[in-house]
Amino acid sequence: MQTFCRHFIQSNLIILKMKITRSLSKRRDPLGRAEIFLRLTIDRSRQHRLRSGVFVRPECWNGECIAAPRRCDASVRKEAAEQAVALARKEQRLFSLCVSTPAEKLTAEYVRASIEGETAVTCMDACMKAFLAGRELSASRRRQYLTLARMLTRYGHRCGCDMHAGSFDSERVADFMAFLRDEHLHDRSCR
Repeated sequence: MQTFCRHFIQSNLIILKMKITRSLSKRRDPLGRAEIFLRLTIDRSRQHRLRSGVFVRPECWNGECIAAPRRCDASVRKEAAEQAVALARKEQRLFSLCVSTPAEKLTAEYVRASIEGETAVTCMDACMKAFLAGRELSASRRRQYLTLARMLTRYGHRCGCDMHAGSFDSERVADFMAFLRDEHLHDRSCR
């Protein structure tokens, strides 16, 4: 676990104390990587646990930060360096958010929405929950719909588009199908 402490002085001369603590998830994805979790502590009283979205090989995590072992190939070192940069960017966005936002407005929901953005995730989750709420479906069919929502969310992140029903035409559906077919090729860790 690694802790970063920084103090910020806002324009109205209120000191906001905050700390970010890193930890590695025990769960592994299909490629054997684990996600780094961030715990944001604000004014020593509020803690928000956030997902960083940065996945790292367990051998590249030294308990404090991302660092590739010396006896590994260049591709693993390059991947570890990219992940370290991505994690630093995420933490910098958290610090910037805390500085630019009044302390009373920094709720868990607000921080997550601001860092992860009001993107396809929020829209797709809301649409799918509304769709499933009014229907009696088997457990397997419900899982299939939720899988579709996750695939559409990944597609939305990749293309940077807003995922709503009106945005789909035959060209977008063809692009979505191509994305699903080639998705594994875009994952850097599969190369």
